[in-house]
Amino acid sequence: MAQVELFKRKGTYTDQRTGEEKPFTSFFVKCGDELVPIQVRFYEDEEGKDPRYSARKTVLSAFSAMLPDREEQAKGKKSASGKACSSNAIRQKARC
Repeated sequence: MAQVELFKRKGTYTDQRTGEEKPFTSFFVKCGDELVPIQVRFYEDEEGKDPRYSARKTVLSAFSAMLPDREEQAKGKKSASGKACSSNAIRQKARC
């Protein structure tokens, strides 16, 4: 069974209309080796408000770990050797 992890990435972006810099938080679920982006949904009521939106986003943020940088991920991964094992080496349980 694959392990599922919750990650977040924080950063800033420049608003195109106002030109001001604003913070953002993106959330991801890691299933096996894949990162799947998820979005906190805004459920608008008749008044155009969602009173639980902030709470849902806060819960996700509290339970998620910071997404490691790509350079850190590359250091942690082991690269495949690209060698094929012979059947003789497999029988002898030798390293390929």
